[in-house]
Amino acid sequence: MSEKKILVKPQTFEYSGLFIMKEFYHVIDTWLKENGYDKEEKKVREKVHENGKDIKIKYEPYKRLNEFTKYVLRTEIVVTNMITLQLEEEGNPKKFNKGDISIEIEGIKLADTEGHWENKPFYFFLRTIFHKFIIKDEEGRMDDLFKKDCESYKREILDYLNMHKFIE
Repeated sequence: MSEKKILVKPQTFEYSGLFIMKEFYHVIDTWLKENGYDKEEKKVREKVHENGKDIKIKYEPYKRLNEFTKYVLRTEIVVTNMITLQLEEEGNPKKFNKGDISIEIEGIKLADTEGHWENKPFYFFLRTIFHKFIIKDEEGRMDDLFKKDCESYKREILDYLNMHKFIE
């Protein structure tokens, strides 16, 4: 069984207003590709009702540090009451979406994902010594880089959403 360590506690932020859903997906995908993360969709649910559309998406993009360790950017996006509007931007008609978005981001480190170091007590002891005395500084540095990635990811999403705030 893998060892799970939460490096960035779940952060939730909300937005209400105009956006373009297709561009929103593109911003997330581009950031993940540029920063070396593999995107893994865990759950996508879409529900259409009288007032619009509700969408719930769970992503778990991850980046492998080595054979036994990976960092996971757990992301949950909930869009409620999304409707499509035709507005003019700089004189050109353009389709926008309007609705409420709630996003939760959590940063997790999964160590020993294959379970190799817990097979025998001696391996567990070796892993503990190895982490405590040999790679402690390197591991701490990589954890700090991952925390910066989480902050950058959050900032990229918020920057995109705030870009459309004053269009109406």
